[in-house]
Amino acid sequence: VFGKPFATPSGYRPQDRTVSKAMIAYWTNFAKTGDPNMGHSAVPTQWEPYTSENGSYLEITKKMDGSSVKRGLRTNFLRYWTLTYVALPTVTDQEATPVPPTGD
Repeated sequence: VFGKPFATPSGYRPQDRTVSKAMIAYWTNFAKTGDPNMGHSAVPTQWEPYTSENGSYLEITKKMDGSSVKRGLRTNFLRYWTLTYVALPTVTDQEATPVPPTGD
């Protein structure tokens, strides 16, 4: 994100610099305009805003194009935790017993 593959290129591959350049462009545009796609820095593909309806995300790789915009990241895991979370027991203030401070 901060250009490390350019500042200290030893140990970094060309694809590392490609990803770094794209991330720098997205972050720079976002910082200037509030939109990672709009600005003076060229980006490899449009990064769609995430909404709960579209579930879109950008798969960041060395070769990004229109097919890098994906939908529904790990929806099976999210479905599991959504169902599990609401089934967990809750504690209300009436059930909690206050504990006095220890004086430490």
